[in-house]
Amino acid sequence: MGWVADFPDPDTFGAALVGTGGAMNTGYRSKDVDRLIKDSRRYADRTEADQDFRQVRQSVAQDVPVLPLWQAKEYVVTTEDVGGGQYLPDDTGVFRLWSLTGI
Repeated sequence: MGWVADFPDPDTFGAALVGTGGAMNTGYRSKDVDRLIKDSRRYADRTEADQDFRQVRQSVAQDVPVLPLWQAKEYVVTTEDVGGGQYLPDDTGVFRLWSLTGI
């Protein structure tokens, strides 16, 4: 399973990762960050939200100077008569099933 932005908006991950009660359940809580995320949603032109998310990044960096990261490995297992399986070359989490041969 991979998780990538489906559209170029910082709020794709903002509320989920650093918002109180976010989907990732990180335990991080900040009234200022929550306010900035909420305020950023008032802009129809999402480029105008950049300033709010710049402040979100600065606040989180001050509050959490070290953040452990974990990266999973993805594997492809096939029979001998199926070819084209490969380690994923990027972080999309999308297996290139169309590149398999012999199926």
